[in-house]
Amino acid sequence: DCCLMVSNVPLGVTPEQLIASCNGHLIQQGQSADQGGPIVSAQTAFVGGRMHTLLEFHTKDGAKNGLKLNGASILGSVLQVAPRQPKKPETVDFAALAGSPGAMPGLTAAMTAGMLSASFLKG
Repeated sequence: DCCLMVSNVPLGVTPEQLIASCNGHLIQQGQSADQGGPIVSAQTAFVGGRMHTLLEFHTKDGAKNGLKLNGASILGSVLQVAPRQPKKPETVDFAALAGSPGAMPGLTAAMTAGMLSASFLKG
């Protein structure tokens, strides 16, 4: 994965400012040979009263080097950097879904599972 999660991002820092600061830090530390820096994009979310940012890197090696941003200080805030945790697939109770009110008569759990699998495969 070419992404890292960054927490403890100071409030008011834009994704562009964070990218510039992190790229500058990595280049200064000799952790990037990329001309413009290893970070491609940043997506920020406000969760639980704190700013969290998903940083996307050009390469997996860039993301690996990006882990060295852990503990870096930006505007007095110490960044916490970690690999992005993969999303856990949701568990679906197909038997309950097939027997739910409003379900088509004769719909079985196996049929429901097949329809859901087909829709996931289509994207």
